[in-house]
Amino acid sequence: GRRRSVPSEVFEIQRDVAGAIANIAIGRGNKDKVADSGAIYPLIQLATSPNANVQRQAARALFALAGSEKNQREILKCKGLMPLLNLLSSSKVEVRKHAAGAVANIATNKDIKSEIIQSGALEPLLQATKSSDKHVQKQAVRGLRNLGVKDINVDVMSCEYRRFASEMFEYVDADVEF
Repeated sequence: GRRRSVPSEVFEIQRDVAGAIANIAIGRGNKDKVADSGAIYPLIQLATSPNANVQRQAARALFALAGSEKNQREILKCKGLMPLLNLLSSSKVEVRKHAAGAVANIATNKDIKSEIIQSGALEPLLQATKSSDKHVQKQAVRGLRNLGVKDINVDVMSCEYRRFASEMFEYVDADVEF
């Protein structure tokens, strides 16, 4: 049969719910409470939405929630890394920024670094360092740094990006939360 299109109101509701969860999760002490309420898996599902506004808010919420070690493991357990890595190639800067931030936060967890690398995270993060947006670049560099990448392959980066990356390695705190 013919696939029915999703009414725009549904996307608006999904965007608003994910945005509200993100706003709550950003608050001090709320990350684990939000995750304990069962929010991580539905947010991962929303991150795969065809709607960029829904993707942006879901990635923003996961970025905030990934500030907690327990949630970092839960995001991986719920298969949330690939949707976040896929969002790094979004045409929307805000989607890429929040997705890169979420991956960077998850990468602060020493216990799961090898799993993140084996999932293929390095290439999308490396590509994100080439973004024209400094915020996307910063989060991608932070993610690479958190994964233990100290030298970025200079063949794929122009001098400007290399200079920016070296500045980021000096100034970005590897364990900064959103």
